[in-house]
Amino acid sequence: MTSRYPTNATRSGGAVDRISALAIAALLSCFFLGTMVEAADTSPKVAKRPGGNAASGKPDVGKDVTESASVFLGPMQKSSVVRITDLESGRSQQTRTDSDGQYAIEKALEDTVIHVSTRGKVFDLRLGRMGDEQVLLSAVAMSRAGDPPPQVNLLSTLVAVRANALAGMASRGPYARIVMPSIIEQAERQVNDALAVAMRRMRRDDGHLATEKDVRDAGSMGQAQVMHVSLVVSEAAAARGANGMSSLLDDMARDIATLGRLQSSTVLELRAAENHMNAIGMLRTLQEEYGFGQACAVHYR
Repeated sequence: MTSRYPTNATRSGGAVDRISALAIAALLSCFFLGTMVEAADTSPKVAKRPGGNAASGKPDVGKDVTESASVFLGPMQKSSVVRITDLESGRSQQTRTDSDGQYAIEKALEDTVIHVSTRGKVFDLRLGRMGDEQVLLSAVAMSRAGDPPPQVNLLSTLVAVRANALAGMASRGPYARIVMPSIIEQAERQVNDALAVAMRRMRRDDGHLATEKDVRDAGSMGQAQVMHVSLVVSEAAAARGANGMSSLLDDMARDIATLGRLQSSTVLELRAAENHMNAIGMLRTLQEEYGFGQACAVHYR
């Protein structure tokens, strides 16, 4: 079926002979002190981007400030904790979402595989207010010099849980950098196939999810995919009633992790939601509250 979305896709030098015990102790003291200070500083930082200012909450570009990324199933509530873990070393840092549901990595992790996880309330796209349930969203990605932080949404969450299941013990430790890049690609294909079965608008000719799944990148394939899945899941969760969002996400994550696909009962739920949701109304609400989303309305007219 033809897609309604736009297509995309030794160290060198001489060896040091001796290092005194005093020098080693001093180095270790500096390292652990720095680690403790970093861990203690979990206050939210404004991530800088073009065209705004800190006073308005719309950040500007600044030197030495990492680009921000979105946490989205509806924007996540301000000050939700975001944990970033280096899967090779096991070291982690944390930050918090800003008022737009975005986060930034203050200390970049380069040439390694990182896992991002966050739990919090998200904006209810149907009701037009912050939801009552806390949800867990995550992402896994290879982080190279100059890369922005991973976008965190339902698509990235399903890819992360499937990649972790496929890689097993190799998803962490010294072999993560070798194993995970190809595993992440495999997981992405399987998630795309699973969602294409459940949602008509996720069926694509090229068989891939968008490489960059930025929900704020107006008019992009990535925005269209993330937005559509979020709208459908919001509708399906509402149909379940109390705790519908958390239970639906748990079911989807479990199915993808263990089977690489969705159970037929979940597929039927999502198909029904896709057919009955008021997508244009939800997008209008998102635009009014957060200033983006309306560009996707063209896919529902």
